[in-house]
Amino acid sequence: MRLISRKKNEPQFLLDWRLRALAHWRRMREPHWAQLYYPPIDYDAISYYSAPKQNKDGPKSLADVDPSCGHLREARCAAA
Repeated sequence: MRLISRKKNEPQFLLDWRLRALAHWRRMREPHWAQLYYPPIDYDAISYYSAPKQNKDGPKSLADVDPSCGHLREARCAAA
């Protein structure tokens, strides 16, 4: 959490608030009111943050786009 906060250049008060919230969440018990069985969830194995891609990472023109993706672009254009 500290690494993400540093990457996002967040103010200290926000990091403090997130750390307090995380500590509270870790003390919470999982509800069992649904009467369902499922294996324990490994929350440490889940990725909670993914940095958005930068525009510089994308194609520069339509010629750079894979032709097999054309049907996606056409569907989006028709819906607009």
